[in-house]
Amino acid sequence: MAQKDKIEKLLEEYNDVFADIVNTLGFNGRRLVSENSLKPGPTASFYQDVASGIREQFRDTVKYCSDTGAVLALFGLENQTAEDWDMVFRMMRYDSGAYKQQANQKKKYPVISFVLYFGTKPWRAPRTIHQALSEQSPPWQKVLELVPNYRMNLVEIAFLPKEIREQFTSDFRIVAEYFYAKRTHTEKEFFEGPEGKRKIRHVRELLEFFRIFSGDSRYEAVMNYYNSLSQKGEMDMSCSLLDYVEQKVLSQGISQGISQGISQGISQGIQALVETCRELGQSYDSTQNRLMNKFSLTEAQAQSEMDKYWK
Repeated sequence: MAQKDKIEKLLEEYNDVFADIVNTLGFNGRRLVSENSLKPGPTASFYQDVASGIREQFRDTVKYCSDTGAVLALFGLENQTAEDWDMVFRMMRYDSGAYKQQANQKKKYPVISFVLYFGTKPWRAPRTIHQALSEQSPPWQKVLELVPNYRMNLVEIAFLPKEIREQFTSDFRIVAEYFYAKRTHTEKEFFEGPEGKRKIRHVRELLEFFRIFSGDSRYEAVMNYYNSLSQKGEMDMSCSLLDYVEQKVLSQGISQGISQGISQGISQGIQALVETCRELGQSYDSTQNRLMNKFSLTEAQAQSEMDKYWK
């Protein structure tokens, strides 16, 4: 969980991504928050714990929105990959901590927080205080009306409809489309379609994001390949995610071919390509065609390689 939150923060800390998320999820796509108006906010705050006294708490990503030096609002993003049945109370502490930091101001600026849930199963945990209360609460008439019903802004990324996903203009569009595809088992359409081939602005952070969430260690090799190319100034930022994987596969096959023999290197490159395409949801026929094109194989040769590695 901690590692995943760290990766998410790397991408979301960019002002263009942060502003895009806030505008799309909070203002129906209207560009009300400018990336130029955002400045880093405090991720640490304190609260009183009855058992252990003063405790420090940390938020994921927080930014001030300001205009001519005056703070207009404080926005926070919290990332979740699993349900948390106490999340609504944690968010309430975060927001109250941000208001407490304004204790000496007569007029406070608003604190607006979003919980970005990246799970592919529906969120079942409470979103409001009332939902979290026991059904065995006292049977007094209108008792719930006396309980302030704090509500957290929870967004299920994998469940966003097309009209919402299309409002994203930053690299987060690729993230939203990826999780939707992951939930609906349409990864093939994602990687082969226009969404998987969108231009990427923050390449390293997005590749790291997919490396962590795909659970595929080969994305680390993709990162190494990207780093080597970027140091030489050779990285084309318009490459698709699948292109990165294919380039890694080919470079892996070539480098191994130099040190271990061309035949063995190409064989390992073919195996990596087949396994990668399968895990990314590519069809059998599409993968076979890629083998024929990338390695100049005949249909019979490609068929033979598919029989070895398509498992």
